[in-house]
Amino acid sequence: KRDLLILLLLSAALKISLSLFITVINQDGEVYITAAQKIAEGAFKEAFTTYGMPLYPLLITITHYVIPNWIAAARLVSIAASILTIIPLYLLTREIFHRQAALWACAAFALLPLSNHLSVAIMRDPLFLFFLAYAALFAQRALTSKKLVHFFLSSLLGLLAILCRLEGLAFYVC
Repeated sequence: KRDLLILLLLSAALKISLSLFITVINQDGEVYITAAQKIAEGAFKEAFTTYGMPLYPLLITITHYVIPNWIAAARLVSIAASILTIIPLYLLTREIFHRQAALWACAAFALLPLSNHLSVAIMRDPLFLFFLAYAALFAQRALTSKKLVHFFLSSLLGLLAILCRLEGLAFYVC
């Protein structure tokens, strides 16, 4: 547990530090924030027209109730998803291989420049990866434990990944 906590804190410190230096938002970020603002106004049809996959804008809207700045709220969703992805990655790697492999895999993920770049951008990719990693973890557990709850959680999290990116359909095909 100590290893995992250290990895989470390292990842959080790095991503939060990076977010303080980025002032511009990506083009897609404007679309997601606009859809989130429509959801906050109760204009769900317009939000769906603005961006057809509602999960990421919905989470931005929910976060906006805590953080009044739309850009900061959107960044927090991406940063939190990216940091929390370390948990299923660590658990899955530890279960398949061993603790050392999990530690190194998560350290690489936490320090990977592309991962850090995506986590501070207003993009749905970190959220997609978060749900996909948890879906894979519970799929692996379903295969080893044969427990229905693990099959259910894997399916649910795979569906949530699809609500972020259609590429999540590949989880069901594989």
